[in-house]
Amino acid sequence: MQSHFARTLALIVTVSALASPVTIAEQKKIPPLEVGNMDNIPTLLSRLDTRTITVSLKNGKEYTGRVARVTDHILHLDNLRGMEYFDAVITIEDVSGFVIRTQY
Repeated sequence: MQSHFARTLALIVTVSALASPVTIAEQKKIPPLEVGNMDNIPTLLSRLDTRTITVSLKNGKEYTGRVARVTDHILHLDNLRGMEYFDAVITIEDVSGFVIRTQY
């Protein structure tokens, strides 16, 4: 009787383990970044609210953090990688580009 219970439990655990990655992958779908002819850095960044990005500045520095707010002139990043207790406020004019993860 106990061996039947153990086999049933092992089967349930195996099926659950195989089903979990699909569920996790479905939950982590990321919408693609779409770029139009009228887009610029501020408009693209404003669509990335709460997403984690790496910003490249014209001086060569890079910052990775979560987009907290974007205005016409300012980018506010929080949860900076490697500087968890700090935020960054960057002028849009200093941004040369950004990298965003599109798949997990």
